[in-house]
Amino acid sequence: MNKVEAILKQSTGQPTAITAVQVPDKGALKKITFALKNNYPTMRLVLAAQVGQEVAVAIFVGDGTQEKGASTLLPILAPHIAAKGGGSSTFVFASGTNPSGIPSMLHEAKRWLQ
Repeated sequence: MNKVEAILKQSTGQPTAITAVQVPDKGALKKITFALKNNYPTMRLVLAAQVGQEVAVAIFVGDGTQEKGASTLLPILAPHIAAKGGGSSTFVFASGTNPSGIPSMLHEAKRWLQ
């Protein structure tokens, strides 16, 4: 979480972090996201992690914009990692089977959110 929080603090304008992280299990991504949400309620966050042979991704968009909300981004980012998931307009979580797609997914997320 320290790495992600450092990225959020360095952001100019709206706090944004789009990065790969190492976590012990998929649930850790959710825990990180919700812990950060308390201090950065308007953040834009895309976290990806390879857990075993799978990929987990957490997307949080707290600025209230529907056009680039989390549920709008998921269908755009999911094909990169062969993922399925769901959630709300502010938070979605997905699991996929293509870890090699993480870099292209993060690149696409940056294109959409920055």
